[in-house]
Amino acid sequence: MRSNGDARANRWPCSRVAFARLGRLSMLVVVGIGLVSIHRRLWAQEGEKDLPKFEVAVVKYHPPNTEPVHSLSAQNGRLTAINQTLRDLIRSAYSLRDDQVVGGPKWISDVRYDVVAKASDNVNARDLWLMVQPLLVEQFKLTYHRESRNRTIYWLVVGKKGPKMKQSTASVNGMRMGKGVMTCTKMPMSLFARVLTGYVQTEVVDKTGLTADFDFTFEWMSDDGKSGTEPGPSLFTALNEQLGLQLKSAKGTIQLFVIDSAERPSAN
Repeated sequence: MRSNGDARANRWPCSRVAFARLGRLSMLVVVGIGLVSIHRRLWAQEGEKDLPKFEVAVVKYHPPNTEPVHSLSAQNGRLTAINQTLRDLIRSAYSLRDDQVVGGPKWISDVRYDVVAKASDNVNARDLWLMVQPLLVEQFKLTYHRESRNRTIYWLVVGKKGPKMKQSTASVNGMRMGKGVMTCTKMPMSLFARVLTGYVQTEVVDKTGLTADFDFTFEWMSDDGKSGTEPGPSLFTALNEQLGLQLKSAKGTIQLFVIDSAERPSAN
């Protein structure tokens, strides 16, 4: 399965590796937060026709009964996505949380694919992921629309005893994430709310009123039963006890990516 195309535009300041687990964070990652000012542009279906395409792109079914390794890589004009479902690819290409993707046939969450695509060497990671959008439309005959729906979200607020974080004097942003542990340097609360969104799988809005950047580490019992200290508290409890922050339920509007139809690609 191949797609031929042209050069490149610019978009999507990306720390794709760090946020690969905003739905599945099982690996340890170090990321410069300066790269994470993600301003999502929400494309209408017709938007993909204006995006450049890969020079060569190959989509194959992931070999069954192989070691369950999942990987995402985008650098030097080359994008590789191994053992990914169509749902995974949509989330990565359109910068979505798992709860934002709805509809479509069951197989989009079950059948796994390997994607290798090549563009010009000077195409950066953020633009490589943007180029996946027309690839999905072409190879999977993906059609969709956007809907705004009222859902339960969370407000990130300061707890009754006030914040327990150290105000940062660092000059560089940083974040280190593992199973049930997160260490942040020079972290603004607006960005921290976005990071938490990936763990609670619904929108988290910063309502702390804190304008400073902070250094902190906190540990909790992750969804696979692991934490920095065993047994660990829940994410909600850890935020309150260790950082002096709380997640408060609220009502808000979430934009959903509604899959109208998709087809399995033919064998490559």
